[in-house]
Amino acid sequence: MLGHELGRIDPLAHLQPEYLGPAERQVGSDTESSPTYMGWLKRHQKELALAREGFVAHHKQKCGGQIPVRSMVRRRHMVGTTSSHGPEACLER
Repeated sequence: MLGHELGRIDPLAHLQPEYLGPAERQVGSDTESSPTYMGWLKRHQKELALAREGFVAHHKQKCGGQIPVRSMVRRRHMVGTTSSHGPEACLER
């Protein structure tokens, strides 16, 4: 449900730290990513590169590889790969 609400703001909000709150941004910046967020983003991109689900392949082929936040949250819930760091942690609080 939270993925859908964040997706209403922007389908790719999880890729834009300015939408995710101060923990995902550098101190004193409204747009610059924090090291924690950058680490999450790198792991997220690596995980998607290895993913085999059909909808991930669809987004890679048809949408330039970008997966909307609502689909990303649903996938993380199904796969069980959420962590306590990064944007998905903010979505689950």
